[in-house]
Amino acid sequence: ANRFRMGLTSRVVVYVPNGSSCSKMWPYSKEFAGRLLENEEVTLVMLGDERGVTMDEHPRLIKIGLGWNVRRAMTFCQLADVVIGQETGLLNAVAFEEEVAKVVLMSHSSEENLTRDWPNTTAFRMMPDCAPCHRLHYDWQYCTKDEETQSAKCQALITVDSVLHAIGMAFKRIQMAA
Repeated sequence: ANRFRMGLTSRVVVYVPNGSSCSKMWPYSKEFAGRLLENEEVTLVMLGDERGVTMDEHPRLIKIGLGWNVRRAMTFCQLADVVIGQETGLLNAVAFEEEVAKVVLMSHSSEENLTRDWPNTTAFRMMPDCAPCHRLHYDWQYCTKDEETQSAKCQALITVDSVLHAIGMAFKRIQMAA
C-alpha cells in the first residue's frame, strides 16, 4: 500500500508504552526497543504517556509521547505497519484497520471482551491468579504487582521474545501481500 512515511524506514512500528492505569505498563520497553531496532528496516515511534519508561537514544527511535493531539496520533497509527500497547485508545482507534497489525498486551481485559473480532491482531494475555480481573486500576490495591519488575504481574509475564515474534510474523504477512 502507498503510505505516507515522513521519510521513515520501510517498516514503522508504533509503541504505546503506558495505558491509563498502573497495570498498563509493560516493563520491558528498553530491551524491546533495543532488540527491535537491530532491524535496520524499522523505525520505532513512541506515542502516548511515557512516564516511567526509559529507553536508550537511537536514530530510528522517535519519541513523540504526548506531543501530538489525539487526532494526529490516531491518524499516524492508521499509517503504521504495527501498533503495540495495552487496551488503550490508540489501539482501539486501529482495531478494525485490516492493514495495520496490532499486538495487544492485555492487562485487565480478555480477548473475548476486546480483541476477539479485531483483524490482524495478536493478543497476549498471561494468566496470573488474578487475570483477567476486568478492573480499571488506579492504584495497587487490587492489582498484583510483580516484585522484580515493579509492574503488574500480567504485564511482567509477557516476554520480549513473544512480542518480537508477533512483529516478525506481521512483517512476513506484509511482505507476502506486496
